[in-house]
Amino acid sequence: MFQFDISNDPPTAVELKQIHADLKHKRHQQIKLSCLSDLAHTAVFLALYFFDLLSGFGTLTAIVLGTLCALLLATTMPDELGPAQRSTVALVALGNSIAVGSILFWMMRQPLSGSIAAAVTCASIVFLGATLGRRIKQVMLALENLKPLTDDDQAQHELIGLCRSFPQLAQYREQAGRLLRPNLTYGELAAMRQWVRDNGR
Repeated sequence: MFQFDISNDPPTAVELKQIHADLKHKRHQQIKLSCLSDLAHTAVFLALYFFDLLSGFGTLTAIVLGTLCALLLATTMPDELGPAQRSTVALVALGNSIAVGSILFWMMRQPLSGSIAAAVTCASIVFLGATLGRRIKQVMLALENLKPLTDDDQAQHELIGLCRSFPQLAQYREQAGRLLRPNLTYGELAAMRQWVRDNGR
C-alpha cells in the first residue's frame, strides 16, 4: 500500500492523482471480490436450508458466528498481514469452524452433513472476510491519507510547528510548494510525525 516517505522528494500533483486513481480501482476490485464471496457463502447456506440440511435457526446461528469472527479479525489485526498473522487468521478460522460444527451438531441437533458443510463455509467466511476486509480497510485509509490539509486548522498548526522545529521537514514542505502543492496531505503529516519519532532529538 502507498505510503509517503519524507526522506524522498514529495510526489507531484499528477503523481498523487494517479495514485488516487489506482487506489480507487483497487478498492473497486476488492469490494467486488468481497461481494462475490458473500454471494457464494449465501448460496451455500440457502442450499443447506432448502435441502433440509440445516434449520432456519441453525443457518442463522452459523452465519452470525462466522460473520462476527471475520469482522473481529478484520478490525483488530495489524495493517500488514505477514506469514505469522496469516497463520493466526487460519487458526482462528479453523477454531471457529470446529466451534460452529460442534454447536450445530451436538447442541442444536442439526444433521451431520449440514453441520460439516456449515462449519467449512464458516471457515471460508472467517478467512476471506478477515483478509479481504483488512485489504479494503487499508485502501480506505490510504485514500484518506491523500486528502489535503486545506480546511483542518489543527493539522495545519501542527504541520507549521513541525516545520519550524525541523529544517528537513520545512525543506520537504518547500519542495512540495515548488511542485504547485501548497497544501500537504494527511499522509504526509503522518509521515512527518513518524520521521520525528525516528529521527527527532
